[in-house]
Amino acid sequence: MEMDASRQPKAPRNTRKILIGYGMVLLGFVLGYFFFYRKIEEMKMHETFSYSMKGLLLVPLCIVFGVYYIIFTPAGAGAWKDLTPREKPYFIGALVLVALITGVLAYWFQTQLTAYGYQ
Repeated sequence: MEMDASRQPKAPRNTRKILIGYGMVLLGFVLGYFFFYRKIEEMKMHETFSYSMKGLLLVPLCIVFGVYYIIFTPAGAGAWKDLTPREKPYFIGALVLVALITGVLAYWFQTQLTAYGYQ
């Protein structure tokens, strides 16, 4: 007795890893609020403020890898050696995306500083 393709069991979903992914996305949005939104509001009021360039890396890192965790790791891959050859290009793409978003955010934040008269 053979099972047709629609009745085969699905790959196990690791709920813990999915929750970690959602937590990372949430952390990214919270950090974005504190590192970007609040700083822009302080700039608009022409207050003296300090900011950390670490936020430029942490925000996209948390959001991109949180989404990556939700989509690509529910079956249990957690290290480079555990990734299939099909998943490795997506992981590298996620790294490139983080670098690209970080560069764009750094440029945007510097232009905002200049626009509000900060150096």
